[in-house]
Amino acid sequence: MEVSDPAGDALLALALAEPDRAASIARASIHGEKDAPALSYAHHALGIVLRDRGDIDLALSHLRTARRLAERAGVGDRVADVRATLGATYAMQGRTAAALRELNAAVRGATQSGNVRPGALMRRAHVHAHLGNVPEARDDLREAVPSLRQSGDATSGSPGPEPARLPRHDAGRLR
Repeated sequence: MEVSDPAGDALLALALAEPDRAASIARASIHGEKDAPALSYAHHALGIVLRDRGDIDLALSHLRTARRLAERAGVGDRVADVRATLGATYAMQGRTAAALRELNAAVRGATQSGNVRPGALMRRAHVHAHLGNVPEARDDLREAVPSLRQSGDATSGSPGPEPARLPRHDAGRLR
C-alpha cells in the first residue's frame, strides 16, 4: 500500500505557492535530513522552484537526485510523482524523448489510487499535444480528467491542456 507524506506533499504545494519559502525549507532539509523519502521531497520541491525560475539544468540535477532517493525508498507513487515532474522539466528544455521516457515510466509506476497517475497523464498529455500527437493527448486526458474531477482536484498535474482547449482529431483533421 502506498503511503502519502502530508509534510512532503505540503512542501511540493508550497513550491508553487510560495517558492522562496519552499526553497528555504527544502535547502534546510537537504542539509539536515537523513530520511530518503523526506530528502526526495526536498530535492523535488527545490527542483520545481528552480525550474520555474528558469534554472532548468540545476532543477534537473535536483529532480534526478529526488528520483534516486525515491527509488531507494521504494515508494512507487513517490517515484512516479518525481518522474512526472522530471519529464515535464525535460520537455521545457526541449528534450522530448527524455520527457516521454520519464512520463511513460511515471504513468506505469503510479498506483491507481490518488492523483499521481492522473497528474502524470495530464503532464504527458501536455507533451503529446505540444508535439502534435493529438490522439495520444486526448487518450491521456480521457483517463485523467474523470479521476481528478472525482477527487475534486481538476487542476492537479501541472498546467496542461484542458480537454475543451485540446484540438479535436477526427478523420485526420484538426478542429
